[in-house]
Amino acid sequence: MTLRKYQGSDANLIETANIILHFVEADLTAFTSFDPTIDSTYMTDFKNKMEAALHFSRHGMMIDQQMQKTQLVGACMKKARDIYADVKYFAGKAFPKHPEVRREIACNLISKVGNSKTEMIVFLDQLYVACTKYASELNAAGMTATKMASIQTLRIEMMDMHTLQDAFVKSRPVVTAERIATYNQLHWMIARINEAAQIVYRGNEVKQKIFVFKPYIKAKGKVIVMQAPLAKESRVESL
Repeated sequence: MTLRKYQGSDANLIETANIILHFVEADLTAFTSFDPTIDSTYMTDFKNKMEAALHFSRHGMMIDQQMQKTQLVGACMKKARDIYADVKYFAGKAFPKHPEVRREIACNLISKVGNSKTEMIVFLDQLYVACTKYASELNAAGMTATKMASIQTLRIEMMDMHTLQDAFVKSRPVVTAERIATYNQLHWMIARINEAAQIVYRGNEVKQKIFVFKPYIKAKGKVIVMQAPLAKESRVESL
């Protein structure tokens, strides 16, 4: 499991990174003179990591996306039950004296589907096959070819949505781990620059404070400002 190596919100980290980027680029010579590795190449890497972190979806957004996919699948389940009711109606008209045929067409297996998306997909396939077998009789009873084709269309739509939903759920832990790792890398670079800045601006407390990461954390309705440690104190390792 990839753990966050910083406190405060991701937005706060991005905001701090952007401020630090501005001030280091404005006085890059001073940093490079002290530590030659903090040069234009380092700052380009810093900017790229900030952009990468910025473009990652927040955790709450991923939950929203998953809920949207769940709602779409739920809407398909409702459509499937509506189609079943239509087929049952026309089967009753077409075969009023043949309950065995009505059972075959209407596929009473829907009672076993429940909320299972997989079972509903199988049910729709069986329903379509049965309707195709008795297409002429159902059509004579008023069931159009378009309505019959909609059974197959919905089955395919449900299969696609079910696959996308499952793929999204399975990918969430991977995306979350990558996202945390990216933010950790950015935090590590902030900590390194902060550590260097405390020496570069030794004796200039005002400038030293500019480079300190101070996350804002809410606790019992209050906002607490916590100063993040320097790189060597935080035991943050480069990823």
